[in-house]
Amino acid sequence: MAHQEYPDVLGDYVGGGRRWEAWGVQFVWRVTPQPVLPGGVVWLLIPMQSEWNVPITLTVHLELPRGRGKKSQEPLFQAQKDTEVPLERLEVGELRLPIYVHPETPPGRHSLEVVLRATSVQRGERVRPSKKVGQVDAEAFPFVEGLGLAGTIGVDYYTEARQKFRENLEVLDESLAEERPPTDLTPIFATYWTGEDWEAQVAAQQEVNSRRPYLVAELAPQVIFPLLLDEVRRRFEATHLPLRIGEALVIAKVLTLTVQHFLSRPERQDGLLVPLVQAARAQGVSTLDPRRLLCQVGFPRLVRLGAALSSGLLRRALGEDPWTLEEQQAVAELLGKRMAEPGPLGVEFAYIPLVLGGVLVNHMVVMPGEDPQQTLALARRATASRGKDLEVVPELPPLLGRLLAGE
Repeated sequence: MAHQEYPDVLGDYVGGGRRWEAWGVQFVWRVTPQPVLPGGVVWLLIPMQSEWNVPITLTVHLELPRGRGKKSQEPLFQAQKDTEVPLERLEVGELRLPIYVHPETPPGRHSLEVVLRATSVQRGERVRPSKKVGQVDAEAFPFVEGLGLAGTIGVDYYTEARQKFRENLEVLDESLAEERPPTDLTPIFATYWTGEDWEAQVAAQQEVNSRRPYLVAELAPQVIFPLLLDEVRRRFEATHLPLRIGEALVIAKVLTLTVQHFLSRPERQDGLLVPLVQAARAQGVSTLDPRRLLCQVGFPRLVRLGAALSSGLLRRALGEDPWTLEEQQAVAELLGKRMAEPGPLGVEFAYIPLVLGGVLVNHMVVMPGEDPQQTLALARRATASRGKDLEVVPELPPLLGRLLAGE
């Protein structure tokens, strides 16, 4: 009998590619800030995902860099050396370990060793695979973190066994303005997802399966474009950034294309529809009208998806990323937050990357009776009216000029 395979939730936080695996727990790690000032605290972050359908307890042991301060004789690095992490079945979360760097710590690289041990394992089955080929188009989406795609249609990943690892802690040749003794060095574990969350996803999946033809038909481009256009103008105005019509038109176009990216391929449809229905059910919102659902509950996520897709469009058009992946992810996250909870938003965040992406797809999303050249002219007029406001990002005006000229 085939076993149920559970979603790769970790991918929504760390993306795809290589991961490590210890005792049936997938993980990656990073250190921040890097480098660190003497007298400060550096954090070892370990996002992890259990493959087990039963609880498991990990112990994470830190072998700190050795050495003591010449004056104080205190350890140069201080932290809780052993941390127990009891994971429920299928649990996904992040362990955050603070490490204090003594003010007398010499500059350079200091080696930290981390060992993971299983201290309590029940008899059970591994119900998450050690590798997977997902349905996310990696060319279309340069990043997937924060988009809710890995847990639905999946990203490509693989694991390699590893129960210990080393990391260099880079210490600068300067100190904090005020030396502070170590504060609370208690590790933190943040839970992202448990087996109970799976039940909500299953219910949403079942509803999508039962209504799929209707949902897809109701979200056709000609149906949703005018609705998205109105919603774009309303949401941006709520951030104290009223859009010109040319700006709103091209943003609505890239959001419409984002919807069709998923709905045009059966294997991608759940990436849009399941989180949409699941969010509505969680908020007690009716799912009967998918158009209204997309423009209300689903709009902040759609903007994040549209921002990520626009980044992919720019990469293909330019042959490179105009901004780092970290910057692209931060902008997508900011846009999603501002669409959900209005707050001040600079005009550059309407352009990077949504207006830029909308200009690129202007001729790909054409409504009945529309002249795309006229739409492009409206976008040029809107850009000209912004003047020096766009120069806050120096590379934006020349890049925008190239795209608007069709170069």
